[in-house]
Amino acid sequence: MAWLAISEDVENSATIRDEHLAAHLQYIETILHKIEVGGPLNTEQNPEYTSSAIIYRVETEAEAKELLESDPYFKAGLYASTILKQFKPVVGNWVGGKSW
Repeated sequence: MAWLAISEDVENSATIRDEHLAAHLQYIETILHKIEVGGPLNTEQNPEYTSSAIIYRVETEAEAKELLESDPYFKAGLYASTILKQFKPVVGNWVGGKSW
């Protein structure tokens, strides 16, 4: 089962991101086997990272929430809000085309 987390940063988050990047990356390395894909988000209008997305490969929402909340970025207060939803990959390169 997969769980998608999209987290929006607090205002002026660059300092928090910079200060906690090493710890965040170190943590991510310990849970790589539970991550399908993840990374920071930005827009063409604003090249600064202002949010993050990650897809966890775990069985329950509680497991995904625990992984998210154990991240140093989360603990440092980087995120103003997060949505966590079950994700069903059915089409695209990751699933080899389509699942129907």
